[in-house]
Amino acid sequence: IKPMIHQLIEQMKSDESSHALYMSATLHNAVSEYQAASTLFLQAINQGDTNPYNWEGLAQSYEGTGNLGLAIETLEKGILKNPNSADLIFSLRLAQVRAQDKPDAFKNIYKAAKTEAQNAYYWYVSGVLANDLGYSTETELSLTQAYQLSHDPHYLFGLGDFYINHGK
Repeated sequence: IKPMIHQLIEQMKSDESSHALYMSATLHNAVSEYQAASTLFLQAINQGDTNPYNWEGLAQSYEGTGNLGLAIETLEKGILKNPNSADLIFSLRLAQVRAQDKPDAFKNIYKAAKTEAQNAYYWYVSGVLANDLGYSTETELSLTQAYQLSHDPHYLFGLGDFYINHGK
């Protein structure tokens, strides 16, 4: 899949619209090219693009390089620019959870997901935490459940990312 992603990135290089920058940056993030992604997200933001996903993607780039503090700071700045963006608020909470005690946070969120079995949000957060902890069985179960309940493309992206990173 990486060659196809690189081919798409190459095709979009001539388009410097904020949408093309966002799409290219997102593809760079998908193949763990975080520096290239952050450069493009910043370029889109500096062009005045108000898309909250640029902030979210930039934070993911920073987190991908191991800089969770800068990721949290970026999400906070994004929320100042987009105070009604549930996606930015959600991403900030996830980043803050990851900055704390992950095993304990996972236990409580997984318990909540099992208790509120129809809550796709709880399942997604459970899957993200399980993935961070290397719990592949719980990750797959949680992310699959989240997508099956909601059909939210963000949840499907998380599941697809898990499959790519685990060779499934």
